[in-house]
Amino acid sequence: MTDNAMRLFCFGLGYSGRVLAERLCLEGWTITGTARTVEGVAAIAASGWNGVLFDGARASADVRGALETVTHALVSVPPDAAGDPVLRWHGAHIASAPRLAWIGYLSTVGVYGDHGGALVDETTPPAPASERGRR
Repeated sequence: MTDNAMRLFCFGLGYSGRVLAERLCLEGWTITGTARTVEGVAAIAASGWNGVLFDGARASADVRGALETVTHALVSVPPDAAGDPVLRWHGAHIASAPRLAWIGYLSTVGVYGDHGGALVDETTPPAPASERGRR
């Protein structure tokens, strides 16, 4: 691929990913994102983006294909009981993506618990209040 188009692939194109995608679309980016269900993929397509099914239970040939042209990737999928499903099923594909220039990880702040509006950063000790935050 010889063009200079910017292409975001978002593992887990949920609320936060959609906000980013909407902003990047205004700058001409191509957006592809995953959903866990066929209905979720349809909702992504209804937004004008490319939807890919990835439920975390197995690798996806569609994800592998999309990673061949991606320039940027955002992981916004929570871990499951066995760890990170993105790395488990697609870590090698991400590592070998030929055009990938940037990868980011978007996580819930739930791992830090409620700090009453005080500043929280990666040096803040974890204090999760929910099971999801403890994973």
